[in-house]
Amino acid sequence: MLRGERNKARLQIREKFPAYADLVSPKPPTVKQIKATLVDDEALLSFYLGQNGSFVWAVPRPARWSSPRSTPPAAN
Repeated sequence: MLRGERNKARLQIREKFPAYADLVSPKPPTVKQIKATLVDDEALLSFYLGQNGSFVWAVPRPARWSSPRSTPPAAN
């Protein structure tokens, strides 16, 4: 019951005061937005440490230049 009332109040706040709702409950940025804030050769790392396992997410912003990649030999 309380959860439903809380969700209803949040919806009302979002409808009446969208700027405030975005301030207190911001939407996470997209990968594209994150990359736009990084400089060359910089990355965002996000860690999740749990009891049974841990995870790391990396969003790199590669340099604008890249070294040539070797092409595998063609199969005969």
